[in-house]
Amino acid sequence: TVLNVFTLYLVNSETGVIFPALNETISKIRLHCPRSLIHLDACQAWGKIKFDQDLWGADAITVTSTKIGAPSGVGVTWLRSPQMWTPVIYGTQQFGRRGGTENILGVFLCELAARNIDPDRYQNTVYPLRCHLERSLNRDIRGVILANADVERVANTVHLMIPGFDRYQNWMELLDLKGYSVSRGSACQSQIAGPNPVLVAMGYSEHLALNSLRVSLGLSTTIDAIDGFVKELSELVGSKKPSIQMGRVS
Repeated sequence: TVLNVFTLYLVNSETGVIFPALNETISKIRLHCPRSLIHLDACQAWGKIKFDQDLWGADAITVTSTKIGAPSGVGVTWLRSPQMWTPVIYGTQQFGRRGGTENILGVFLCELAARNIDPDRYQNTVYPLRCHLERSLNRDIRGVILANADVERVANTVHLMIPGFDRYQNWMELLDLKGYSVSRGSACQSQIAGPNPVLVAMGYSEHLALNSLRVSLGLSTTIDAIDGFVKELSELVGSKKPSIQMGRVS
């Protein structure tokens, strides 16, 4: 009988950080909770870094179509031992693992996109763009803080914080009017009005976590687009009067 199911991120959806010491963590779970199943959420990693289902010994690995350029609505789960998992939605689809009408077109397009992913090409193309973005932000945005800038991350994600404000300054909405689509967090956090909970859990102040932006890059991103984004953000920051002392923000 399985007593617990543990879900671990391979890549954090908010900061792009690649989970450190994953093998060690899974080994500890196996040691202390031997009757457990381990599920690995690899959605943010798919197409961006190389990984193998047997590398960490997880019991299940989940990815999603949207992360490789396919339409939303399709998820893919690899199961090491399917008989160990009990369906949540009973039915005859997916070899008896769930019910409901299958999204045949979505599944086909997901498979087509999966056949064309190239993590090496993605890394080699997007990583220089991220470096350019981060250098530009550090140069042009006074006091900007880049979350986890010194640890290993996937190439496409930059989460920045703008110090000096004790209330949210509607950065996302103003940038949207300028033609730049950014977010306050991952899609599952985008409707949360308060400080970003992941950043708060990491030890950043609520003021910083409230005035944060998650920027995603991709194969189609250009240097000109990055320069335009940084210019608009710099002008927006310069147009606002800080509401707290810069030196007091931690």
